[in-house]
Amino acid sequence: MAVALPPRHIDLDDRVVRRAIHLIWACEAILVFFAVPWIATRSLGLGHRGYLALHTVIAVLFLVAFVATAEPDLGALRRRWKQSVVLGVAVGAVVSALVVVFVEPTHGVSGWSLALAVAGRGVGLGLLSAAVLIGVPTVVARELTLDAPPRFRRLARGFLTLVLVTATVTAHHLGFEQYEGSEAMPAEAASVASSIPAVVTGNPAGAIIAHVSWHVTATIHAFETDVLIPPGVRIDRDYRPPGLFLAPELSNFGDRIVG
Repeated sequence: MAVALPPRHIDLDDRVVRRAIHLIWACEAILVFFAVPWIATRSLGLGHRGYLALHTVIAVLFLVAFVATAEPDLGALRRRWKQSVVLGVAVGAVVSALVVVFVEPTHGVSGWSLALAVAGRGVGLGLLSAAVLIGVPTVVARELTLDAPPRFRRLARGFLTLVLVTATVTAHHLGFEQYEGSEAMPAEAASVASSIPAVVTGNPAGAIIAHVSWHVTATIHAFETDVLIPPGVRIDRDYRPPGLFLAPELSNFGDRIVG
């Protein structure tokens, strides 16, 4: 007696499947990067170094998994990248200037401590945050609007990019214990504003530049502020690095940063 076997696969429109996968990854970005600061700062009580390490690992794994699973068209990142970079430099300069004007300056660090802070909180965290909070939504928005009418495609892509970026950035900042109510608004506004190059051109290169720019500016200008670059940090000004065989002025490479 013949037995009917279930089909090995179901033929679906590849474009529908790709867009569903991309949309799932956009939702996962919102959930994951809300959960990372929530767990790190509320459950584990990690300081800025512990958080930076955790965020780095999760962000890198997330990006690798996104590229391997969703298989985005990375070749599209070569389009309009020059316009994106030029706009990113301009937006980064404006947002950085606004940080200096409207955020009250705080005590900072010096020497090697400053160099490490700029490299870590400024460039490193800014780069990875921009990649997952702005880059991924931009790529997803492009995939979801490929079949939009040509005359409306760019507008639809820009609008959807802005919506996804805003949702991801807002969820991310709400995960931090230091942000309650409207206290996260400056950081959210700076992050969303830095996405303007991606919204306008569809290429996230300029947005990453703008995001890193204001991260570096905030690190130098308002190191101890609770307004930008969570989690907040403090400086132990009584700390003196060991330097038994060095003159005191040579042994003090900078203040110790505490979470």
